[in-house]
Amino acid sequence: MVGQTIRQYKIVEKLGEGGMGVVYKAEDSKLDRTVAVKFLPAHLIASADDRSRFIREAKAAAALNHPNIAVIYEINDGEDAPFIVMEYVEGQTLDQCVKREPFKLKDAIAIAVQIAEGLKAAHAKGIVHRDIKSSNVILTTDATAKILDFGLARTTMATQVTKTGSTLGTVAYMSPEQVSGLSVDHRTDLWSLGVILFEMLSGRVPFAGDYDQVIFYKILNEQPEPVTALRSGIPMPLEWVITKLLAKDPDERYQNATDLIIDLKAVDVKGSGFARTGQFAAAPERKNGGGGHIASEARSVRRQSWLMRRIIPIVAACASAIVAGLVVWMLRPQDAKEIRKYQWPAEYSFFVLSPDGKKIAYAKGEKLWIRRLDNIAPIEITTDDVIANVFWSPASDYAVFYTGLVTDTHELKKVSLSGVQSLITKTAGKYYPRLWGRDDSIIVTTWNENGWNTILKVPASGGDLTPILGGDSALAMVRGDLAHVAELPDGKTLLLSVSRGRSEIFAQTNERRVSVYTGPPESYIGRIAYAASGELLFPLFTRGSAAPDIWAVPFDASELRTVGSQFLVVRNADRPTVSENGMLSYTDVPPAGGGEQLVLLSRTGQLLKY
Repeated sequence: MVGQTIRQYKIVEKLGEGGMGVVYKAEDSKLDRTVAVKFLPAHLIASADDRSRFIREAKAAAALNHPNIAVIYEINDGEDAPFIVMEYVEGQTLDQCVKREPFKLKDAIAIAVQIAEGLKAAHAKGIVHRDIKSSNVILTTDATAKILDFGLARTTMATQVTKTGSTLGTVAYMSPEQVSGLSVDHRTDLWSLGVILFEMLSGRVPFAGDYDQVIFYKILNEQPEPVTALRSGIPMPLEWVITKLLAKDPDERYQNATDLIIDLKAVDVKGSGFARTGQFAAAPERKNGGGGHIASEARSVRRQSWLMRRIIPIVAACASAIVAGLVVWMLRPQDAKEIRKYQWPAEYSFFVLSPDGKKIAYAKGEKLWIRRLDNIAPIEITTDDVIANVFWSPASDYAVFYTGLVTDTHELKKVSLSGVQSLITKTAGKYYPRLWGRDDSIIVTTWNENGWNTILKVPASGGDLTPILGGDSALAMVRGDLAHVAELPDGKTLLLSVSRGRSEIFAQTNERRVSVYTGPPESYIGRIAYAASGELLFPLFTRGSAAPDIWAVPFDASELRTVGSQFLVVRNADRPTVSENGMLSYTDVPPAGGGEQLVLLSRTGQLLKY
């Protein structure tokens, strides 16, 4: 073909070949310009219906005029060599770029926005591409993304004429509805863009396999590895965008490119996740099973990221796991020491590390245990009712616990090695203890049926409950699900974890309450922990997820604001606590099936096998 002249087009060189045809670079002798000529397989327009569809689609695509879409100049439906003449774009395809290395975060987002802009223009005219893939997007020398092959699209107004069971496009980029042979619309293109974005960030496609059937199965039945597990530094909002793009149900996917563009532009690659308010949707459900407990210490929580496999149901964790464990990583930034692991049956709960990092408190039923990490034998304390919560005094000399869920006689008690002392006794009271503050008072919250919480305190020596601000100030009231209350080292600022449709962390002083972190819609944040190295740690649930992951975000405690991007600390984990010497404890959910779990760690704390 090279050297031949087809009408006014002299074929110069072959550019590429795929299932949809062969592309050549050519010179247009009439208009004196370089073009790309794509010769299509004759079988694509073998029938009158096929020919009619081809002409209709090509005409519609030729009407597109957008900087991110390669322009179509001419169509020819000749029986021997049907072809499309397009704009010749100098550059490299995205798949060629990705083969060298994944894109920088800001570049990947910018390219995805450009592709989405092109799709937005096409979808507005009722045109669906159906074959969006990295080899169909060229990145020019000035970093402009150009979508190719719109001439093979199908207008959404036209009757679908693709034969049942036939597939168009590259398998790894196909949507579930394409794989299933169902009718497709513009949301199929958005799925394929999600695959491209995943590929640009991770260097691989989310669904891969040696055979088409394997890839088909994964597209229909499996969730991809989270991008945050494959590459550090990915903001969680971007993970949510990709997860929504790859929702298997089109109704749970982005419904238009406009919303996608807004969310992509809202991702802050340098800040704490959001550059501005974005309408991020919660992640679709991930289905797995399993359970258990674990706790660990981080050398510097800011840079730690352990990649565990999947999101696993927390409820199943409590029901089916046999073994729970505590791992203590005695690490410093320049000094890795021994790793110690402790295990308990999974029905034990409230594994809480003391502030000095030397003791653990945990409970089962009506019994509380205090265990020193340098001593095998725990101290057992028997109570008269089921224990509902456990936390420590700032000096680590008392463990505080709450009973009354069974007898409906709610009591707050503290225990030292010398005995138990009652702090509050109240019949049928709807209150919940939260923390022992540095001012030697214990923070307690009450709630009512209208969704309001009141923050109260009681002297650590025992006494009556009073509002934290000494009156009915609005700052003592919180609306929503108040999951946890923590305290900053200044002893004057509380951290509140509140969920009311969207999860949020507030910092509160006697003068003000400010929002310092906002999660996605329908998310939930539980226990908050502050690390002296300057981070907030929190477990984050999203809609449909079966277990939380623990995330951290750099935090300026003096200015009460986040100062960097959030990052993953550990997957499938809950209830983080951080000691003053940098130890991190948390509850872990092991893989499905229960039974004993073997965790293999290097001496520097690297997870080798799980």
